[in-house]
Amino acid sequence: MDFETIILKSLIYDPAYFGKAITILDKKYFKNLGNSNVFNLIKNYYTQYHEIPQEISIVSMVKDVPNAETRKVIVDSLKSVSKCEMNKNSTFMLDETVKFIKDFLFYKMLEIGAEGLAEKNEDKKQKARQYLDEIAKIKIDSELGLEFSNIEHMIEYYQQRNIGIKTNHKQIDSRLGSGFLPGTLNVILASQGVGKSLLMCDFVSNMLSNGKNILYLSLEMSEEEIMKRIHANVLHINVNEFSDISKTDGELQNLNRMPVTRDQILSSFDKYMMSGKVGLFSVKAYAPGSFSSLMLRDLLDKYRAEKNMKFDIIMVDYLGIMKSDLLSPSAGLYSYIKSIGEELRSVAVDFKIPIISASQLNRGSVNKTDGVDNSFISDSVGTAMTADCMMFILQDEHMKENKEILVKFTKNRYTGKTDSFMMDVDYEHMQYIDRITDFNTVSDKENSDKIVLDTMKDISKQVKETIKIEKAEKSNTSDDIMDILGLS
Repeated sequence: MDFETIILKSLIYDPAYFGKAITILDKKYFKNLGNSNVFNLIKNYYTQYHEIPQEISIVSMVKDVPNAETRKVIVDSLKSVSKCEMNKNSTFMLDETVKFIKDFLFYKMLEIGAEGLAEKNEDKKQKARQYLDEIAKIKIDSELGLEFSNIEHMIEYYQQRNIGIKTNHKQIDSRLGSGFLPGTLNVILASQGVGKSLLMCDFVSNMLSNGKNILYLSLEMSEEEIMKRIHANVLHINVNEFSDISKTDGELQNLNRMPVTRDQILSSFDKYMMSGKVGLFSVKAYAPGSFSSLMLRDLLDKYRAEKNMKFDIIMVDYLGIMKSDLLSPSAGLYSYIKSIGEELRSVAVDFKIPIISASQLNRGSVNKTDGVDNSFISDSVGTAMTADCMMFILQDEHMKENKEILVKFTKNRYTGKTDSFMMDVDYEHMQYIDRITDFNTVSDKENSDKIVLDTMKDISKQVKETIKIEKAEKSNTSDDIMDILGLS
């Protein structure tokens, strides 16, 4: 008995199987014309009456099929279904159904892909890639969701202190709440050269020191250049001074500072690794336009299978120069970039991890800090439709000279807080630095109170002295002046 017939038997007689399998099955997966039409009748009945059809109901529907030959093959399929023994293990049947569908799609991918290569047909090659993405999405959702009555689960959720992943920057973290949450897509936006990659590398450095496992995918810079930025941050070495170990003796003698040595780098690295719980960090580079969400899925599976390594967060630098697995660029910039964002967010949801990426702002945002909003997104405003959180980093020439930057939240599904604040930038050590704008600890509060009190005392003393002098200037006698100034 072929597996198509077993599927139809289970659909009619196993409600547990039907409820899950009907969401992933399609008429096109049945090669037998009769089986394909029987499935179509089952699905049409369910769509119309919202219940699983009995076999007699399907038989009754056959009379409405206009083509006599089609009616005949449907009847033959129904006879086979009646004779077929049903497998009562719903879980096993669901697993086998997923394999059955994936095998069908894989065969179609190979078939169309081979034709596309032979004919040099880009449309067929793109269609083959779409089958790959479809294969990745075929799965059975066994969960029914969270019910309101499950208060104990929610209490456990509220008690978790590390639900999300934080950046170690107070201003940013206060707007993220629990941190970057699993299943979210977060986008940093800036004009070219302002510091998107720098901020992502700064996040990596802080998260790495907090014991998080991070994957960084670069479509702009080499793996070594990204790693150099991380080293500059966590090892506290000027990013421009790593090249000292490649200099000749003559070049080193001309330096007006002590050179960085190989031993110094190794010593700083060893000290950092022994400082506490340091996470794992991997960086992989791709050519612009060559990397897609489907490739990310495959890469994550490889890390898990070959290195038994799971990541806590992923950085993709950056979204605008990825490629879509579902659409071609001819679909239009808005649809194409939006699809990339949706595909990337789908990976975040399926792997239950946050993804941070970036996007470019248009030329109108260059050297501008006021009035910049989502309409300035260069790639596509479709990005704004997909992202859970959007952070703009803005800078004019004056701010760049002073090593400062404006951070602006324009979308925030975490806390809803959308506003702006200033940060400083240490370009030499690839770090973003918080500005002290509030005092959250007891010692800070005490220090701030003391500073305020001392300042008020100074102001009061200055005011009193000013009043004395003004009175003295109005007095007519030297004795009065001496008395007012307290010198008598």
